[in-house]
Amino acid sequence: YGYSALEALATGCALVTTNVMALGEVNDESCGWVVDVPCDDLRHPRLSNIDQIEHFSAVLETGIERALKNAAENPELIRQKGEGALRRIRERHDPVNHAKTLEAIYDEILEI
Repeated sequence: YGYSALEALATGCALVTTNVMALGEVNDESCGWVVDVPCDDLRHPRLSNIDQIEHFSAVLETGIERALKNAAENPELIRQKGEGALRRIRERHDPVNHAKTLEAIYDEILEI
């Protein structure tokens, strides 16, 4: 699911990730940089043949380079995105809030 990315966000670390599978749900431009690589509708990378692999690799390399250059040229973004990372963890991945949400779902089911 992207647990290592969540752990990094929880420390206030701005991330550079792709949009592949869970990483597209965990990271966004508010808390890091996202390299938009070619994916199918389920966000699986398109890597079926050598042309797709080469294209994927080129997009990934360019995206990482762009993200790192952006961070180096705008160091204040690192702090802003780090703060966004902590905010994202509190809002979407806090275990206490998640437990409350699940509890509300179960309570609603039991009331039926």
